[in-house]
Amino acid sequence: MNSFIRLEHISKTYKLGETAFHALRNISVSFESGTFCFVTGRSGSGKTTLLNLIGTLDKPTKGKIFLEGKDISILPDKSLSELRRRRIGFVFQAFNLLNEYSVWDNVCLSFYLDGAKPDRTYLEELLNTFGLWERRDSYPAQLSGGQQQRVAIARAMANHPAILLADEPTGNLDHRSGSEVMQMLRLSRERFQQTILLVTHDVEYIGLADRRIHIEDGRIVDDTQNAESASHFDFDSGAMPYKE
Repeated sequence: MNSFIRLEHISKTYKLGETAFHALRNISVSFESGTFCFVTGRSGSGKTTLLNLIGTLDKPTKGKIFLEGKDISILPDKSLSELRRRRIGFVFQAFNLLNEYSVWDNVCLSFYLDGAKPDRTYLEELLNTFGLWERRDSYPAQLSGGQQQRVAIARAMANHPAILLADEPTGNLDHRSGSEVMQMLRLSRERFQQTILLVTHDVEYIGLADRRIHIEDGRIVDDTQNAESASHFDFDSGAMPYKE
């Protein structure tokens, strides 16, 4: 049985003038559907490069990347763009919200760009799950940093992505807001069944993940399954575990 995501002998080299920088070196790794995996390592170790390759924002110098058994590393740019739009959600350290748009319109942005009708039933469930439904008419400037990041995650999930890639999503947040966002990501995996790969320097929340991959100098040096991963909410309640 094929893994949901599989990388075979992936290397990525960048040219910096006359110098070659080897961001990833002969990495082979796979992820089953529904995995919540932390990717850790020092700055420059290759964490973000790994996410960018899986998210088709970049192409490997060598090796192959498979999604559901299909080699996506050889797809033309148009097909990769469609794949990103339909199957992959991205969350970054910067919230990248449009200040002139409400929460609802920010979340619906991908539908507007495609000229499609938003799936209101799903989006209402999504915003309720993330504690944002009552703030749907608010604007980013009226929200806390944690709330803005939750909006960014909801926007990334608006098209039912199978894969959610998060690059330092708590980097601009205080401890409480960061904890809320990490717990929300765990909840989204439980409720909406995404495969989540999350780059972080902060291992405080490692117990929320099923797995941790540690990268050094472009190589995976540790790959640990967390059999005791656990969330901190009541999944049946349909609400976040804190009060606004």
